[in-house]
Amino acid sequence: MLKRWGGPVEIRHYCASAFVIFTTLPNVCIAPDAKIGFHSSDVNVGFVGNPQMAKYLRGRIKQQFLAEWQFVPNTDIHLVSARDYVALDPQT
Repeated sequence: MLKRWGGPVEIRHYCASAFVIFTTLPNVCIAPDAKIGFHSSDVNVGFVGNPQMAKYLRGRIKQQFLAEWQFVPNTDIHLVSARDYVALDPQT
């Protein structure tokens, strides 16, 4: 719906878990001080799952998620600064 709407989507402060999918919208703007968080799908067993999540990610963000961040214990969140996120996915 947000993609079809076409208006600006702003991510401020903190974006984690399945909400990370919003970072790949063509109309997204991520605040420079925002944090993006990744965790294992063990938190939501049977819900989104790592393969499902990975299909929304791009570039080096996807590579990092598949290689490392999807294995973060389900009680932890791996945080990435907005600046580092954009460096890993310049399309953002």
